[in-house]
Amino acid sequence: MSFNAVRQAKYSLIDQGLPVGLVIDFGPSFCPQYLNHAAQNGAQHALAVDAHLPTDSPQAPDGFAAGVDYHKADFSKDAIVPWISNYRKKHAGRCFGIMFDTLLHQHSPLRVMRNLLSVLDCICLGCPVLSKGGASCVFLPAVPISEQETMFPKLWMPNGECDDATNKLRFVAPNAYERAHWLWGLSADLLRIWMQREGFQITIEKRWEQSTVWSWWGCYAVRA
Repeated sequence: MSFNAVRQAKYSLIDQGLPVGLVIDFGPSFCPQYLNHAAQNGAQHALAVDAHLPTDSPQAPDGFAAGVDYHKADFSKDAIVPWISNYRKKHAGRCFGIMFDTLLHQHSPLRVMRNLLSVLDCICLGCPVLSKGGASCVFLPAVPISEQETMFPKLWMPNGECDDATNKLRFVAPNAYERAHWLWGLSADLLRIWMQREGFQITIEKRWEQSTVWSWWGCYAVRA
């Protein structure tokens, strides 16, 4: 699997939801190209929601296409639900969410997914997932140092630090609890179940194997 293949998979999943009245990208600060793609290919209105965005102003942040609206907010908080519900009143039509590589960094990924799905009609979701046959969920800071070098491909996490006690690379520190860290390893089966229980039907999936431990999985789903 290459990163280019994953990028193309993300674009093709987004295309499944276009055209649409409103598209919302949750966490696009460092990858605005996916929201831009939707905004330029059939979305009547586009909104970026991210805690890393600058304070609201008339001018969109660098990297975003002209006309993209944005809102600085922590979408892991329950307050995002009424805010988006109110925002939707201004824009007719279906509401399409983009959520790539965001659940891995949330303290409570199921709660975040439930909140965001409650205000959407369809969604693209994708992230690295644990390969088939393994655990359904792993809290990564708890992975022993002795297993981290084999669990995390260096291509994905090149900034491992050498642990003084074992002289082995540690990619996730035991005190890594901030959203800036990669907190969770989730399985595709678990994500499917969560989406189905929130009333969404997956219509297309894409998957690429990365290693014996990880794959990349993404889907497009609509409210049933």
